[in-house]
Amino acid sequence: MRAKSGLTIAIRYSDQRRQFGPEGGSEVPILNYRMHQRRLLPPLAKTYAVHFALQYLTSRFLNKTEAEMQEIEALASRNEILFYLEYERYSARM
Repeated sequence: MRAKSGLTIAIRYSDQRRQFGPEGGSEVPILNYRMHQRRLLPPLAKTYAVHFALQYLTSRFLNKTEAEMQEIEALASRNEILFYLEYERYSARM
C-alpha cells in the first residue's frame, strides 16, 4: 500500500514539476526525462503486477474448491517469497 501511495505522489509531482526545456521554449515536466522515467516506471510496473497477482489470488481463494486448495496455497507461498525479495531489493536501493 505504501508503494502505491509513494509512487502516486512521485509520478504526480514529476508530471507537474517543470525544469529546463528547449532553448527559447517553455520548461518541460521532469517526467519527460528518460532518466526520471527509468527510476519511476519499473517500480510502478512491479506495483501493478503485485496488485493484480494478489487480486487473482484473492479471487481464487474466495471461490475455492477442496481440489484447488493445494494449488492456491502454492501460489500464495510463491508470491509471498517473490514479493518479499522484490521489496528487499527495492528497499536496498533507497
